[in-house]
Amino acid sequence: MAIITSMVNILVNDTNFDANWAYPSLNEYFTKDSKVVVVPFMHSDEYSSDEEEWDYYFKKGGKIYEKIVAPFKNYGIKEKNITFFHLFKDSSTALETLLNDADVLYLYASQSESMMQNIVDAGIGRLLVQFDGVMICNHAASHVLLEHFDSPYEWEEEEIDGLGLLSDFALMSDYVEDVQHLRRLIRNIEEKGRAVFAFGKDGGVVIHHGHYELLGNAFTVSFDDLDAIYRAYEDAKSRYEYYGSNGLWDE
Repeated sequence: MAIITSMVNILVNDTNFDANWAYPSLNEYFTKDSKVVVVPFMHSDEYSSDEEEWDYYFKKGGKIYEKIVAPFKNYGIKEKNITFFHLFKDSSTALETLLNDADVLYLYASQSESMMQNIVDAGIGRLLVQFDGVMICNHAASHVLLEHFDSPYEWEEEEIDGLGLLSDFALMSDYVEDVQHLRRLIRNIEEKGRAVFAFGKDGGVVIHHGHYELLGNAFTVSFDDLDAIYRAYEDAKSRYEYYGSNGLWDE
């Protein structure tokens, strides 16, 4: 695994990184005086394409606002120290000023490919890469930190260029043990020669100075684990044939 930045990267699935599976490990990265900058890019599968829609989700009182600020407040950070960067009102210069004074940067998105395009369009990639504090990313935003990441659509085999902060591994930040996810594990290990970090809703990974810590239900797999992954894949296919719904146990 290659680390290009000295920042602390905290990759999680959702905004529940204040839960018991994460709090003991992450508490050391926050203080009551920490200054947080939030850069939200989209909601659901659609990019917030105009100012009115962005406000609906992300301004104070908006649909997603409290969900985003709540975990930081549970770490003791004052709400007045949490600033949202508005992609449609604020300039890249404004973001640079915010980041120069920030301890924590939180990237929130729900579609990695769209988010990467938004970063390019807004001209803020350099600012994100140069940030040297604690960077937290939810499931879709996490993939953008990689040098290359998979399309969310299985039929698209061409990889997408990311920010290149992390490389030499693949990421599965919405993992469940079903046919689709197990097939992606196999493809990344066999065809691309990459180890994989995987976690679901109650999991994540901290990467700092070339070392990592697994949180919650996170795990890592590599070539040595292929036999076990193939067995799980065959089991999932059997469940799919019997139960449907992609071979999930709980269907």
